[in-house]
Amino acid sequence: MTLKEIKNQYIQSKSQFIIFDDKGYCLDSCDTLFQFSKLEGSIFIHLPFLESMEEAFPTLPLNEEFEFPCINLSFDGTEGYYDIILKRTSFNDDISNLCILQDFTHHYEHLIILQQERNDSAIKSEFLEIRERVLSLEKDLLTFQNDELKRIQEFKTTFFAQISHELRTPLNGIVGLVHLLGFPYNNTKKAEYLQALSATSQHLVAIVNNILDLSKIESGQLHFEEVDFNIHDLVNDVCQSFVFSAQEKNILLSHKIANNIPPHLKGDDTKLKQILFNLIGNAIKFTENGEVYLSIESRENNGNWDLYFKVKDSGIGIEKDKLEKIFQPFEQAENNTSKLYGGTGLGLSIVKQLIELQKGQIKIKSKKEVGTEIEFSLTYGLGKNEETFELKHEKKIFLNRILVAEDDLLSQKIVQELLKNWGYEVDVVADGRDVLENIKHKSYDLLIIDHQMPVLNGMETIKIIRESEYFNKLPIFLLSGQDIKNKNLLTEWQVEILRKPLNPDDLNKLIGNLEEPTDFEVVNLKYLETITQNNKIIIKELVEIFMNKVPVELEEMAKALNKPDRESLKQLIHKTKPNYKYVGLNLAFAALEKWESSIDRELPVNNEVEILATITQTVKAAIAQLSSKKLNLGLKKNETNLKWAKN
Repeated sequence: MTLKEIKNQYIQSKSQFIIFDDKGYCLDSCDTLFQFSKLEGSIFIHLPFLESMEEAFPTLPLNEEFEFPCINLSFDGTEGYYDIILKRTSFNDDISNLCILQDFTHHYEHLIILQQERNDSAIKSEFLEIRERVLSLEKDLLTFQNDELKRIQEFKTTFFAQISHELRTPLNGIVGLVHLLGFPYNNTKKAEYLQALSATSQHLVAIVNNILDLSKIESGQLHFEEVDFNIHDLVNDVCQSFVFSAQEKNILLSHKIANNIPPHLKGDDTKLKQILFNLIGNAIKFTENGEVYLSIESRENNGNWDLYFKVKDSGIGIEKDKLEKIFQPFEQAENNTSKLYGGTGLGLSIVKQLIELQKGQIKIKSKKEVGTEIEFSLTYGLGKNEETFELKHEKKIFLNRILVAEDDLLSQKIVQELLKNWGYEVDVVADGRDVLENIKHKSYDLLIIDHQMPVLNGMETIKIIRESEYFNKLPIFLLSGQDIKNKNLLTEWQVEILRKPLNPDDLNKLIGNLEEPTDFEVVNLKYLETITQNNKIIIKELVEIFMNKVPVELEEMAKALNKPDRESLKQLIHKTKPNYKYVGLNLAFAALEKWESSIDRELPVNNEVEILATITQTVKAAIAQLSSKKLNLGLKKNETNLKWAKN
C-alpha cells in the first residue's frame, strides 16, 4: 500500500459526508462516523448545530462552501470535536445540502489541554501582576493617608490657633468692658461701653455662627427659614453693630435702600444678617480710613423680589490672581493677613455658600490699594406688614405667670430678669421633668422651654404636654441655638421658636402676638338666666357665692387628695359640682361628675392631681372673666379672689 493510499484511508476513516434536504431528511451518507443513512426522521433533531442553520440553508448560494471549525457534536453516545463544511449543491437534479464532517477530536483535545495550560499560566501571571498593583496601590494609599493625616493635623492646628485667637479677642473685650461698667462713670460713658459691649457680642456670635454653619453645610443639614422681616430694621441692626468699630477707625459707614423695595419681606432674615455681618465686618477690618457703603436695589419678579446688594470699601484691596482663593475655607488673600488683621478665613466662604444655597449669585471686584466691591443677589417673597414692637414692653393683661425651663444659670437669669422687668411673675426650672411637675400644681399662662435640657429635652417635654388632656393648649415658646429638624411637628403643636442667643425684641414680639386664650372653658350664664328668669340680683348673688366658695373648696379637695379616706373627697366633689353648672363650666362639671363616679365605684383614678390642676385653672379663668367689665355684673371687688386667680 502506497503512502498516498494510507493517507486517503486515514482521511476517509476520519471524514463523512451527508446529503440532506431542507427539512433535514438524509438523502445519502457514507456513514463513516455516524449511521445517518438508516436514521428515521430529521437529522436536525440529533444535531443541534445543523438545526440552528435550518432557516439559512435555502438561502445559501449554490456550490459555495462555509467552514465551521471545532464544533462539538454528540450522536448515539459518541461525542467529539469536528470541522464542518456546509455547501448548497445539486443531487439527482434536485437542490440539496451537503455536510462534510472531519473528526479532529484527538487533535482538539490536545489543543484544549494545551490552551488550558496556557490560560492557567496567563491567569497566574495576570494574578501576580494584579497583586503587585494592589500592593503598590495599598502602599500609595498608606502614603496618601499619612499625608492626609499630617494635612488634617496641620489644618486642625491652624484652625484652632486662629479660632482661639478670634474667640479670645472679643471675649477679652467683653470681660474688660464688663469690668469698666463696674466703675461709677456717668451715663454717657456707660452708654458708650454698652454700645461697644453689644458690638463685641455680635462679633463673637458671628464667629460661632460661621463655625456652626460650616459644619452644617458640610453635613448637608443647613436649613433656611421662611419668616416675615423688615429689611430696614435688619440693615439698621447690622450697621448699628459696627458703628463703634467704624468710629474707632474714622470710617464713614453708610447704607442706602432703594425706595421701591417693600419694607416687609419673607425669607431667612438670620442668614441675610449673617451674610451682611460678614461682608461689612470684612470691609471695616481691611479699611484703615475712608468709607464702607452698603446699597440695596431690587426688581419685582413674579410676585417675589430680587434684591441686589453691594458692599463697597476703600480698603487695602486684593490682587486679581487671589480673588477666587478668598472664597475657599480658611483662605485669606495673604499669608500674613490673620496676623495683621485677624480673622478665621471662614467669613467669605460661608457667605458664598449661604448665597448659592439660596440660589443667589456673588461676585467680587477689587484693586490693590484702591478697595473692594462685593455684589450678591437673593430673592425674597413679599412679607406681611406686621406691627413692630419696641423694646418697651406693653404687659399683656391676661398674661401673669410664666414658667421658664433652662438648665444654663446665666440664660435663666437673663430671661427671668427680662420678664420680671416687663411685669410678669416668673418661675424657673432646669429640666423638662420639673416643667411637668410644676404645671400640675401651679397655673401658668406661658411656658418658655429650652431645647437642650438633661433628662427630658424640650421636644420631649412639649410632646408630653401636647398629648395631655389638660395642658395641651398652653402657649409654648421653644428656646433653641440650633436648627430644629421637626419644624412641622412644632407647627402642629403651635409652638413658637426663639433663637439663641436670645434677642429681647424677638421675645417681645412673640409675647405681643399672643392672643387672650379662648381655649379655656368660658363662662356661660344662660343656665342662671333661665332658672332665675334673668333676675340680675339673684344672678349676681349666685356668681359671688361661686367666686367665694369654689376656691376654698378646691383647696380642701387638694388636701383631701393626700388622705386615705376617699369618702371625704367624694363628698367635696359632690358638694361643689353644682356651682360649675350655674356658671356654665360644663366641661369642668363633667370632669367632676366622672371623678365622683370613679370614686363611688372604687375605680382607680391615676391623674387626680392633673384633673384638679386643670379644674383650678378653669376656675381661675372663670373668676377673671366674671370680674371683668365685659359681663357688667356689678360684682363687689374681692382682692383675695383676684389674687388667688392670678396665682
